[in-house]
Amino acid sequence: MYDGFSYFELLKKQVGEGLIGQHVLANAMASMQKYKSKLQDYETTIVELLDIYATGLKGAHYTAILESTKQFYDKSDKFFAYVRPTIEELRGSHDIARVTGLSLMSVKTSYLSVGE
Repeated sequence: MYDGFSYFELLKKQVGEGLIGQHVLANAMASMQKYKSKLQDYETTIVELLDIYATGLKGAHYTAILESTKQFYDKSDKFFAYVRPTIEELRGSHDIARVTGLSLMSVKTSYLSVGE
């Protein structure tokens, strides 16, 4: 659905906005490197990435994080061209569900951008 890892792009945005610390992105990149180096499996990596983000959000203002996340998905040009039209077409006859390793906030806000 998305060209790349939206998780890392969102972290970069939020570090740049001063919403989360640089260490959050550094820890996430280190976790991904362990996965790429086959030092840990996919499931372990996803749990670790979600834990890193959750810990990084501690003390952050919910509304600021939510708005930043919503802006990220609203303005993203990295959704593949077929995503929005396909979801719109299927919505009339199907229940739409998304399975992902992303945080709940990312899932909620991306739904607002590409369709619930």
